[in-house]
Amino acid sequence: MGFHTLLIEARGAERAVVGEALPATTLRLLHELGLDAAIAAADALRCDEIIQQWSGDDEIVRPTSVAMVDRNRLDRALIATAADSGVDVICPARLRAQTETPEGWELDIESAAGATRVTARFLVDARGRRAAGSRLLGPSMVALCGRWRGVSFGRPQLRIAAVDDGWVWGAPLADGSFVAQVYQRAADCAGLSPTTRAARYRATLQTTRLFSMPADAVLLDPVRARDASCRLAITPVTPRMIRIGDCCVAMDPLSSQGVQSAIRAGLRGSAVVNTILSGGDAAAAIEFYTNAVAADAARHREASAAFYTDVAGRPSLFWRERASAPPQPQHVPTEPLVRPLRVRLSPDARLIDHPVIERDQVRRRPALIHPRLSEPVAFVQGVALPSVLAPLGRVHDVSDILAQWSSTMPPQIAQALLDWLIRHEVLLDDDLPTGPVEVASADPAAYHH
Repeated sequence: MGFHTLLIEARGAERAVVGEALPATTLRLLHELGLDAAIAAADALRCDEIIQQWSGDDEIVRPTSVAMVDRNRLDRALIATAADSGVDVICPARLRAQTETPEGWELDIESAAGATRVTARFLVDARGRRAAGSRLLGPSMVALCGRWRGVSFGRPQLRIAAVDDGWVWGAPLADGSFVAQVYQRAADCAGLSPTTRAARYRATLQTTRLFSMPADAVLLDPVRARDASCRLAITPVTPRMIRIGDCCVAMDPLSSQGVQSAIRAGLRGSAVVNTILSGGDAAAAIEFYTNAVAADAARHREASAAFYTDVAGRPSLFWRERASAPPQPQHVPTEPLVRPLRVRLSPDARLIDHPVIERDQVRRRPALIHPRLSEPVAFVQGVALPSVLAPLGRVHDVSDILAQWSSTMPPQIAQALLDWLIRHEVLLDDDLPTGPVEVASADPAAYHH
């Protein structure tokens, strides 16, 4: 977007190998960003199968589509891509101090070249789960991480198993090694010596058939403890700073959505930063990002609760702390739709002034809210909802609506839009009460898209 950008990266090339599972949805997102070369450089190994032992003793095999990558190689490739795109890179380096000034920031950096001070108008904080300024979203959790040689379970597949005091995840890498991670309560792993930590790790693996290691398997690296707790930034964005990735919303590793969430946060955040720095509606940008982050966290908490509730029968504190009945989602019928002959707009449908991303900036635009929608919606099938809903203040024949919409959009889009509105009860059969569309100023307590 034309801004002079500096990347300060703490981790250099030499660190322990970390295995990362990238689902097909994440790979598609990276492809859309033109990062295929980075994926190729990460030495990906495709896994089309997952075997799990989760809510019972039975092992379930199901198809999946995941690329296992060496996260170190992926990070190096992404840094090289950033440099090729014109980003200045200092790596490895440490940000020793940051001071906010009337003009922005003064950053004290230490690297192999020595100490230096950088001035910046805006700061993007992407320092991960352990960065200051976040709060826990649930019980704290630790991942005990190890990598093995001499472990082969046949064809490449992901493995996941619930154990009494946590759960275990593992997968092969392209170099022939096998990564296995044990997730347990942070309190149970606090203060352990490296020897005791490794013993706990090995003992947990042996409690499940899916991770029973061969006698001649070799643990390649020391067992490391990594924070795996869910966290949410207290202040996701200000007029001079934004947090992205795990520094903003750290998801439960069980979701396998952390990388994808971080990429989407970066894309969303870039529009927010551009809006602020280019003199756009900064208040709308801050409101948009703050509410988007809160919505992401809420959706993730509900999904995680559902995963853990499946194993709520286990007696340990680990499972009792995490198991809770998630809120019941709004039911949207999935059976074949029978269109009524005449419809009217639901009295619960309202248009509010709402911040949305348009191109590379955040602007306020009318959006639809309704009890059947989890958040405001401005567009469906690429059509701006206010433009089609505002005239619907009385009963209309469905055939007339389709004829009118088909004059401004392809007929198949008009039909899909109409069906979406009927399924979500925005348009009701004409025997239900009617009501006008209300236009209100933006309500900060409303959901935001």
